[in-house]
Amino acid sequence: MVNVHSLFLIHPSVLAAPKIGSFNLHPEPLPGYAGLNAPSWAIYNGEPSHAVTLHWMDAGIDSGPIAYEQAFELDEDDTGLSVSGKCVRRGVPLVLHLVEVATADSEAIPRVGQDLAKRRYFPPGPPDGGRLDWSRPAKELERLVQAGDYAFPFAVGPSGG
Repeated sequence: MVNVHSLFLIHPSVLAAPKIGSFNLHPEPLPGYAGLNAPSWAIYNGEPSHAVTLHWMDAGIDSGPIAYEQAFELDEDDTGLSVSGKCVRRGVPLVLHLVEVATADSEAIPRVGQDLAKRRYFPPGPPDGGRLDWSRPAKELERLVQAGDYAFPFAVGPSGG
């Protein structure tokens, strides 16, 4: 099973059902950006780079072992939408590679454990509830606007993550 941008937690019995395993294509580097809206959070936080991660799913939120990851640089004019597009363009080949490896030898799919001490979880919704704090530096406010430039900025899922 391959999950892409679900706002719901999948029941552990469903995750355990596929013979090979369950995977999540996550538009962020793990364990540093667990949760929702990572492309927007990365821009808001002024990150110089980002990544898309294909990881094994477990009962936690974005906590399973990493199978594949593709990093890339962020540009100063990137928006939540443009970074999400970069994640899709790099993530689809990861899924195709997973299928190739699984077809040849499913035991060869990597399982790189995450260092959960380095985990940062980003909750649904925008920073500060979406309120602009005019006392903050102008560059930070500009990044908030860029981060929210997306069809569904800072989406809120019923699962809380």
